[in-house]
Amino acid sequence: MAKGNRKSDNLPDDQESVPPELERQINENLRQLYQQTLDEELPDHLQELLRRLKEQEQDQDEDRVK
Repeated sequence: MAKGNRKSDNLPDDQESVPPELERQINENLRQLYQQTLDEELPDHLQELLRRLKEQEQDQDEDRVK
């Protein structure tokens, strides 16, 4: 196998890679944790900030076209 293609390349030589079942469980737990965060509604002040930034970007795009 070519160097850089193994999961254990970034582990010290004296450590084995994580067993597949443990890796699967870790991945599943991380997905569940972050999915909850993704499902949360964005606070109003951040929604407003995004709206203003999008407007600003649209204005800049319009100025470039002119």
